[in-house]
Amino acid sequence: MASGITRPGAAVEDVAAARPAASAQADAASAIGRLLTTGGFDAQRMPPAGGSGAAGHPVTKTGQKMAGFWGHSLPDTRRGEIEMPAHVPPVADEREALLAFLDHQRQGLRTAAHGLTDLEAAAAPSASALTLGGLLKHLASVERYWMSLVTGQSLAQEPDAYLEGFRMRPDETLAQLLANYEAAALETEKVVAGIDDLGRPVPVPPGVPWMPQDVDAWSVRWVLLHLIEETARHAGHADVVRESLDGANAVSLQAAAEGWPAADWVTPWQRQARETEWQR
Repeated sequence: MASGITRPGAAVEDVAAARPAASAQADAASAIGRLLTTGGFDAQRMPPAGGSGAAGHPVTKTGQKMAGFWGHSLPDTRRGEIEMPAHVPPVADEREALLAFLDHQRQGLRTAAHGLTDLEAAAAPSASALTLGGLLKHLASVERYWMSLVTGQSLAQEPDAYLEGFRMRPDETLAQLLANYEAAALETEKVVAGIDDLGRPVPVPPGVPWMPQDVDAWSVRWVLLHLIEETARHAGHADVVRESLDGANAVSLQAAAEGWPAADWVTPWQRQARETEWQR
């Protein structure tokens, strides 16, 4: 947690005092926008009603129907740009599946941070000490640690450093943490791309108290499944932290981040000029 931001009702110290909140927010929003539009689905141009998309639904590049948009008209200039990574698209093989499902969970973290200032990203508004900035920072280090085991480098994991990895420092910005997380993701994908056999052993580091003592090795496949598991767990944490922060939920944030039109089932998130409980 950043200095001065602990629990609801606590005094809030502006960790971004040296950086205007609007500028920091714009940087973070730009970073999230780049990540969301380069990941997920590439939507094809929407067919006309009754066209090649059954029941006039827009169709993604993979051929999946995107229910809920048609009937809420968009300008022609926007029709080829909508993305909706609510589900991982069909995959060709196991490797692609593992990496796709991992990145889908990463997207949940990125979306949860949409529209936040540095101060908000460092806030812990729930009963937990977790912050959105800290979760992004932690998961970047998690991926690098496990890839170090896969490549035989075995980065040290000290308890103090582990706890510090959950803390967004006053000199860190949300945009920086998002960029660092994306860099870690690319490193993971590069390592996995260079491994022919996902069954290749990954030795369990000896002498680490929280590692199993009765297992000699995992596999690269096991490591990727573990990363999906841990990222999904923290994506759920991120949803709770964000909703505690300003009431925004995952669907409304995704709609805002990707520019979905408002519909009867979704209202894209917009910043509200109101003081929330954690700020008092």
